[in-house]
Amino acid sequence: MTLNGVAVSSSGEKQVSPSSTTEYVLIAKDSSHSVTSRVSVTVLNGTPAPPPAPVPSANLTASSTSITAGQSSTLSWTTTNATSVTLNGNAVSTNGSQSVTPASTTTYTLNATNAAGSSTSSVVVTVTPVAPPPPPPPAAPTATLSASAASIVSGQSVTLSWTTTNATSATLNGNAIAVNGSQAFSPTANTTYTLMASGAGGSISKSVSVTVTASPPPAPVPT
Repeated sequence: MTLNGVAVSSSGEKQVSPSSTTEYVLIAKDSSHSVTSRVSVTVLNGTPAPPPAPVPSANLTASSTSITAGQSSTLSWTTTNATSVTLNGNAVSTNGSQSVTPASTTTYTLNATNAAGSSTSSVVVTVTPVAPPPPPPPAAPTATLSASAASIVSGQSVTLSWTTTNATSATLNGNAIAVNGSQAFSPTANTTYTLMASGAGGSISKSVSVTVTASPPPAPVPT
């Protein structure tokens, strides 16, 4: 038995490494018969195909993962073996950074892709709402008090008038009165009237004095 003219055993195997396309012919014969078997090994010429690209990697970080509304955080990312990269669906460079100012808690996802597959990396930036400012302090009350006359003769009357703002209660010489109003008085002696106005913002007092003079004596009756 021969293989391409070289004697071989009647059964077995042989490793070959042809440099070009080669036909191998096996001939088996005895004294009266001959059997031939052929096989062709095709050798392809050219540059071997490159190995497949490795799956890309991705890494995403945030300078601050917890901020107050209105503040910013810087996202930074790196990738390897990526042909395209997106951040929350928007195309970005394969490596870079970006400042973000989310209004509410937001998850940012980096996706790196190539022909071999894709890789993702995510980071959550938690946003705490700004506390509302405290309410302004209640306004302080104001008050005015006036008398229709600063001096009267005993037996006459005087009208006191008053106004207030930001007051919820008022007293005049300790007696409860409306926060705005007027009232006639007939003092028999010099009197000081004090208005006290009170509200959530505090209290204030205003005073006015009325001088009372004695009535003149009656004219003498002629005799």
